[in-house]
Amino acid sequence: MVPTPITIILNSQELNHCKAAANAMTKTMEGKADNPAYTPEKMLPNDVGNYRAKLVECAVGKYLGRPIDFVIYKADATDKWKGKADVSELIECKYERTGKRGPAVQFKDEGKIIVCGHIGQDPSRVKLAGWIHANDLKKFRCLDGRDGKFFCIDLDKCRPMDRNSILDLEKQLLETQ
Repeated sequence: MVPTPITIILNSQELNHCKAAANAMTKTMEGKADNPAYTPEKMLPNDVGNYRAKLVECAVGKYLGRPIDFVIYKADATDKWKGKADVSELIECKYERTGKRGPAVQFKDEGKIIVCGHIGQDPSRVKLAGWIHANDLKKFRCLDGRDGKFFCIDLDKCRPMDRNSILDLEKQLLETQ
């Protein structure tokens, strides 16, 4: 059973912050941002996908009491990102595209805490659908038999949103590193 989502409301300043970070990210990634997990018909334009990713990241940061500072993102056509603006090195924020199926994760997400979010018609209302430790995924379900790097989380495997559980697991994981 899919956990009941928690809705986080973002204010206009947070929305503008996310939009600016997404725009910078899109410019930096131009020409390299196609995700092989999705067919071209399913792919959102990169700026829309980047904006949704930033909205979820911002909502998770707000929920966990860790505001995100996207100001360190700088776009330069010849350079990679000049910084990282994540909730944490162990918390990976992912948005699911349909509201029914979980987000795509990659092998590089192994060992991380995955928080799943959904953006509906109103970008200021981010639904945090649940979370899972990537190591608890017994079997990744590959999308369309593509290159095997991207997989879909089944939302019914996610735990309900609980700030303390997420932060406690993060603390445990940091202590074992």
